Amino acid sequence: MPCLGLELGLAIPAARDLKLPTGPSPAPSLGLLGEYPLGEAQKFRARVEWTFFPQGTQVSDSPGLRQQLDTSVKSESLAVDYLVHPSWLNRRWSLGVSAGLVRWTVDSSNRLETPAGVFAPSGSSHWTRAQWGVLSNYQWTDRAELEFRFMASHFGQQNLPARVASLNLLLHF
Repeated sequence: MPCLGLELGLAIPAARDLKLPTGPSPAPSLGLLGEYPLGEAQKFRARVEWTFFPQGTQVSDSPGLRQQLDTSVKSESLAVDYLVHPSWLNRRWSLGVSAGLVRWTVDSSNRLETPAGVFAPSGSSHWTRAQWGVLSNYQWTDRAELEFRFMASHFGQQNLPARVASLNLLLHF
């Protein structure tokens, strides 16, 4: 039977290029999903998700010059998942793949202190990139699932790798 749900999770940057502007700490994520069964052993899921990474700070000091770059990263994604219950696994487990689009937003401020004064520009940049992932779900109860997901994408002008591992609680209504 088709159902709707809520996703609550923690996401951890798994790529160095994403850890640099966000730090290594877990980030809270929130999502909405719709699920449609495709027979006994398969299902299709559409999801929208928001992840709010902690602020990252990079500092560089040299004689007469100090620079501090503060960044705040968030992602908004729209994805579809295809899940199967392999016959060789316990019925509570499912494995899947995911594909979608993610919009990265990076808010930054760059404070440069020199003997001539302080220069402190700030701004916001956005990029939309493709994402793909693999996931594993454990059906905890009829209305709750635990999910581990690994997502890969790119972000920034330089198209840097963005890898994120997440642990999510899915609540079905």
